[in-house]
Amino acid sequence: MSSEETRNKYMGFMGMSIGLGFIFGPAIGGMLGHYSLQLPFIASAILIGLLFIYASFVLKEPEKRKDSNKRAIVPKGAGKMLQYRVRYLFMFSFLVTFMLAGVEATFQLFQIEKIQITPLQIGYLFMFSGFVDAAIQGGVVRRIKNGSETTWLIGAQIVTAVGMLLFTLTANLFIAGLALCVFTAGNALARTCVVSLSSKESGGQYGTAAGLSYSMDNLGRILGPLFFTWLFTMHASLGYYTSAVIAILSISLIFIFKASKKSLRFD
Repeated sequence: MSSEETRNKYMGFMGMSIGLGFIFGPAIGGMLGHYSLQLPFIASAILIGLLFIYASFVLKEPEKRKDSNKRAIVPKGAGKMLQYRVRYLFMFSFLVTFMLAGVEATFQLFQIEKIQITPLQIGYLFMFSGFVDAAIQGGVVRRIKNGSETTWLIGAQIVTAVGMLLFTLTANLFIAGLALCVFTAGNALARTCVVSLSSKESGGQYGTAAGLSYSMDNLGRILGPLFFTWLFTMHASLGYYTSAVIAILSISLIFIFKASKKSLRFD
């Protein structure tokens, strides 16, 4: 529904909405669960029903843009799309989520070992990092100008690497929270920006590009916890050192992407 010029803006708003959902969903669920353990599920079922009605009668399918079939070379399906340079963005997307899933899987175990953190403190830290996520999506991503995404992706991975290294320096709750917020800022910026750029590189096949992006996202969420909990069993900080290296190395994918001329983007 958006143009290339406004894609980053609306992807930022979408990411901000998702971030706010992750903040208020657990909070409201926790309050409802205080009265009854079944109440959060009942409330969620009612909300899903209301969303079904809203989607059925209010949301409309966007009109197909005239330029969507502009080039005969546009591939028919995911297999052919992977022959173009957009594939490097899909690989980048996998690594971004791979690291995020690793942090989510090991953060509490790591902080228990480092500072004997409590579940309540973990909740507060993740809630605050959720606000950081929403702020990055709504305040930064939506202001990224069309054509400058690769620069922001490189910067995002540098910030992510700094956050990973800060985790290893955890000595108190403040450092733990600072590390989580720095990591969240870099990861949130990279996640949304790479999906936006992938859609622009899809040659009009927006659904296919989104599907591949989220497939890479899901693959990262499967493999990330397995890999990083395994590293945790060998040394508590090893996963964060490894992630910092992965974040820096992933920047090479952006340089390869920029160097490639095999693009589906419209002239």
